[in-house]
Amino acid sequence: MLNIFHPADSATFYNRDYLNYDLTNYDLTNYDLNMTFIGRTDELEFLESCYTSSKAQLVVVYGRRRVGKTELLTHFARNKSHIFFASPSASKNEQLAAFSKQMFEAGSPAAKYISQYADWESAIKDIINIPTKEGERKLVIIDEFPYLVKSDSSLPSLIQNL
Repeated sequence: MLNIFHPADSATFYNRDYLNYDLTNYDLTNYDLNMTFIGRTDELEFLESCYTSSKAQLVVVYGRRRVGKTELLTHFARNKSHIFFASPSASKNEQLAAFSKQMFEAGSPAAKYISQYADWESAIKDIINIPTKEGERKLVIIDEFPYLVKSDSSLPSLIQNL
C-alpha cells in the first residue's frame, strides 16, 4: 500500500494498493527493469502539481516497505534540481553531518561559516537559502524519515511548527 498525504489539503489523500499486482503471467524478458518505470501516473501527476504550485509544499509519501516509494520519488526528481537525502540509521549528529554535507554541496551559503548545522531546526530553515536558477523550484526529498525521528523525536513537531 502506498499513501500520499498532503497536509495542507486534508481532502487530498491517495491510497493505492500495489501489492495486488501479479506480474507472474507477464513476459518481462524484453524489459530492462532497471530502466523501466511502470505505472504511478496518478501519483506522479499529483507530485508534479504540488511541485508547480505557487506555494511551498510539504508532501508525505508513506507505506509498507518495498512498494516503490523511493523509486517513485527518484523518478519524480529526475531532470529536476533537487536534494535527495537518504537518511541513514545513525545518531542525530551523524545524520545532521550527512544532511549538512548535501546542503553545502547544493550551495547553501551557511557552508562559508559552519562545518555542520547545530540542529535540525537550523538545517531545515536553511533550505530557503539554497540557490536556484530563475523559475526553478527547490525540491528536497528526505527518504527514510523514521530513521531521523528515531534519533530525534522532536523532529515532526519542529517541521509542523515551521
